[in-house]
Amino acid sequence: MRILKAALVCALLGAVPGLAADKPPRNVLLLTIDTLRADHLSLYGYAKETTPRLAAFAADATTFRHAYSPSAWTRASFATYSRACR
Repeated sequence: MRILKAALVCALLGAVPGLAADKPPRNVLLLTIDTLRADHLSLYGYAKETTPRLAAFAADATTFRHAYSPSAWTRASFATYSRACR
């Protein structure tokens, strides 16, 4: 099931050959930060200006309100991401 979810993410990002053959390739930057609380980021509505540079970057990027990890352990999660998007 984890591989299926990772493959779906890759397909949505256009990383799987053949699924987006008629579209030009896109640059994808997967920004991952370990142990960061979204509820304390100004980007997601926190009252204090805690992350102005991240908010400026996100103004012209795709952001997500919910994120799901294949594992609670960082090393296992990153291994899944790197193996699934080949």
